[in-house]
Amino acid sequence: MKHYFVTTHANENGEHVIHEDECSIFPKMNTLEDLGYFYGYNDAFRDAKRKHKKWRLVACSECCGSDAN
Repeated sequence: MKHYFVTTHANENGEHVIHEDECSIFPKMNTLEDLGYFYGYNDAFRDAKRKHKKWRLVACSECCGSDAN
């Protein structure tokens, strides 16, 4: 299982980015919400979407891009 986080502040495009904990461009911890452990990005995305229905969520292109559907 992988450990996932989401940025708490939207980027310039209004997106909250989901990262794995081993991401090469992992943001500072004080800018993240811990989503927990999941088998893949899609499970982490569903959980984040359930918690933050109005947020525009996207996968980090560095660590989650190939897993995202």
